Amino acid sequence: AALSRLRGVVEQEAKDVQLYAEQVRVITDDAQSDLDEIMGDYERAERAVDRLDRKDIQELKSFQNPPSTVRLVVECVCMLLGYKEDWSTARQIMGDVNFVRRIFDYDKDHVPERLLQKLQTYLDDPQFDPQAVERQSQAAKSLCLWCRAIHHYAHVLKRVQP
Repeated sequence: AALSRLRGVVEQEAKDVQLYAEQVRVITDDAQSDLDEIMGDYERAERAVDRLDRKDIQELKSFQNPPSTVRLVVECVCMLLGYKEDWSTARQIMGDVNFVRRIFDYDKDHVPERLLQKLQTYLDDPQFDPQAVERQSQAAKSLCLWCRAIHHYAHVLKRVQP
């Protein structure tokens, strides 16, 4: 009788482990699917930034008084890169020959929560829309897409990390 009870317990535990393993597989598959999707978005944004050349950056810098959509995007980039969020600072960092490289090298896997919260305030602004930004500047649109991709990536990463 004790052996029969033990066999029943072992069989139940085996079923429980199998069920748990299936749940883990489903969660893992969902997480991988989310990561694959966001990586596609991030890579598209990165390619858009990669297409920026010195002339495009110069076009942005040349604005003495930029359209509000352009200013918003470039100040958001400043914030993410750890700089003061104003136009004169933005013009300075865009003058750095490594400006685009710094965007590529951005540590998207470790965006501090306080920056994500600030980024959210930019994204909540109706002017922070790639199509609206594109009407003023193709270069700013590329940067806008990158900012949005950073936000989306960070949130998906947070959701799927163990």
